[in-house]
Amino acid sequence: MLLRRFGLILENLDGFDNPGVLRSVPHTLGMSQSIAPDRGDGDTRTPFPLAAMTGWSGDGAPIDGSLKNFALGAVVQHFPRTLNRRECTTSDYSPKRCDFRVPTSAELDALEAFQLFLGRQSEVNIEKDSTNPGEIVFRDPFVEAGKVLFSDAPAADGGRQTCNFCHNNAGANDPAGNGRLFATGTNKHPKAPPCLRPRAAPADGGFGTEPVTIESGRDICGTRGSFDLVFRGNDAFNSPSLIEAADTPPFFHNNIAETIEDAVAFYNSDVFGESPSGRGRPFALDTTQVQQVAAMLRVLNAIDNIDNSNRYDEIATRQAKVRGGLALQVARVAASETEDAIQVLTEGPVRLYEGTPVVQHLHRALRLEERAIAERNPGLLARAVRLKNRARSLMIVTNQ
Repeated sequence: MLLRRFGLILENLDGFDNPGVLRSVPHTLGMSQSIAPDRGDGDTRTPFPLAAMTGWSGDGAPIDGSLKNFALGAVVQHFPRTLNRRECTTSDYSPKRCDFRVPTSAELDALEAFQLFLGRQSEVNIEKDSTNPGEIVFRDPFVEAGKVLFSDAPAADGGRQTCNFCHNNAGANDPAGNGRLFATGTNKHPKAPPCLRPRAAPADGGFGTEPVTIESGRDICGTRGSFDLVFRGNDAFNSPSLIEAADTPPFFHNNIAETIEDAVAFYNSDVFGESPSGRGRPFALDTTQVQQVAAMLRVLNAIDNIDNSNRYDEIATRQAKVRGGLALQVARVAASETEDAIQVLTEGPVRLYEGTPVVQHLHRALRLEERAIAERNPGLLARAVRLKNRARSLMIVTNQ
């Protein structure tokens, strides 16, 4: 039931020597901007150097920790047909004596290039009164208020807190451009798998397999029964990008938040406040402020959907005469991005732009994309792009 309801998968992070952990599958969007390694000098550095921050722990790839070798690790872990795990190369592969084939360097290069192509290819700028060009200003005052709160929010101790330190410009990196690990307490939340299935679901210690700590399950989960939870690791997890977040629920490595609004509200909790990253200072966002921050993230996500959809429509148009089959596939991806933009804006508790030209333009663009696919008429895609750009311009203006 847990696996079906929350979509968590069992991962063995240490080569199967220790019990596995249950984790969600992170999205692979915008990876060109979200896997920078931590080269800083703070207490959130990885204990050993990595070429890229991959997976929920940041250490998801073997060998040098690169995105290229992340695919290699996935093949080695998931492709074997039997537990004998007999490895072969392209030159000596035989189904009778091999459990899996190791990908070639060219195949790994192609997989890496494909992953880096997905999603946004640059950072955005949502810094209030930024001295850098390109600051996004949201036309809706409710959404713009969320942008301001993202950088300057009330804390429970009467001071101020910021989301920007861990998610600069709603991305995955800190203000210095480092992809860092943070211990925010999500693995010790009452909704975490070990609390939902005491003694059955293993505790998740985040990065690495050391140190090993034992904590009271009753204290963490709030249950009557007494049991121990064994955590292997430093309780730190890799910060994901928030720009694509509203489009990819549920949230955190263990799916403890079902909506983007729930994810924002988590930082008001004592669980976050008592964590190493919270440092005794949880946020103190009221209900309206939670909705404002979430609304800003929803609009930012929709803008990203539109930008990606336009990019794919333009690729499909260019490829239509020479590679018709490929153009059709890319157009389908473009349409799915347009549909995602509509859903992100209309499925939240605050019905952003419902009944306005923004959503109407997006619906018309989606119908044009669907017609272009059904009729194999790429000429319709340019009209769809123009409609999406109109919707975009009604939501934001970019300061120069």
